Amino acid sequence: MNKKQFADTIGLKPRQIDNLVLDGLPRTKRGRSYDYGIEAVVWYYQRRIDRDKATRPDLKESQERFEAARAKKMELELELLQAESVKAHVAREELGRILDRLRARLLIVPATAAPRMVGCKTVRQATAQLEEGMREALAVLQETADEDNDGTRHNGRRRAKKKAAKRTARRGSRKASPSS
Repeated sequence: MNKKQFADTIGLKPRQIDNLVLDGLPRTKRGRSYDYGIEAVVWYYQRRIDRDKATRPDLKESQERFEAARAKKMELELELLQAESVKAHVAREELGRILDRLRARLLIVPATAAPRMVGCKTVRQATAQLEEGMREALAVLQETADEDNDGTRHNGRRRAKKKAAKRTARRGSRKASPSS
């Protein structure tokens, strides 16, 4: 086969065949032209195989890299899951502490509200006193919630007492105003 036919057979252009001749492509001289036989086809495909091996990793090496990457991914996923489980454990402990403080504060409400109830003559007055006691308890709970991570407390209790005193003063002035 001539150069054009050989180029068409292997899917190249005639100029590329000239470059392959410079690299050692075997051919036989026939008059003024050259013939490219089966040896040329074998040479070309062997050269491609050798180049592919040099540029592409073999299958075993590729599988080893894949397995190493997969193992690394699984390690990272495990670390992430462990970190999340630690966070959940810490959150459960913190929630337990918060609920313990909440329980303690709520158990104090009857003891703080009882003295206020002594002077009440109507249900309405008793309800107002109980509501005030609950507001103070909620303010103390808010103070507990506002507690910083370093353990310092905000001035929530004092603020709550001031607000409660203002409300009581307003109620007292309201009760006095209608009867005047």
